[in-house]
Amino acid sequence: MRGEDWFTLVEWHHSSDGERLAKAALDAIFKDSAQGVAKDLALESRLEGIEETLWSAQDLWFGGVILEDFLKSLQQEERDAFCVRLMETNSFRFDQSSGRVHPGRTDLRRCTEAMLIGEEDPLPLTWILELIRKTGFHPNLERYDLLRRRSMWRTQYDFPDEMILWRE
Repeated sequence: MRGEDWFTLVEWHHSSDGERLAKAALDAIFKDSAQGVAKDLALESRLEGIEETLWSAQDLWFGGVILEDFLKSLQQEERDAFCVRLMETNSFRFDQSSGRVHPGRTDLRRCTEAMLIGEEDPLPLTWILELIRKTGFHPNLERYDLLRRRSMWRTQYDFPDEMILWRE
């Protein structure tokens, strides 16, 4: 493309492929401009929000989230970028046979957040403990472990106050 006059490439074909080529040419030209950098940062910010939404889905911890259903709520540009990010990261694991996304690592804080995210009333600690054990990621978790972690999460500000919902 660098050796060609890109206007010729744009006029070359009026199909959807030609439109994609024109868009790619414009993106390549303006990628390093202030507007191009701002666009990349805005997309990166949206992708981080999408990733947080995926982390907070309880289905992620109970059998995995169906990727196709999850992507339906996103715009096409976000879908493409998120799929690329999903394949490049170690945070999530994609099972091609089932089409489901699973956590790549079994972080206890993320798992606990997912259990509590949709709850409005405090849950008994025993229920939370049982739910986390049912995920299969933390089968040997004990009540004391969860209480100790909760106090660490509170002091490190890693765990929002509104999510500290369980009863002692």
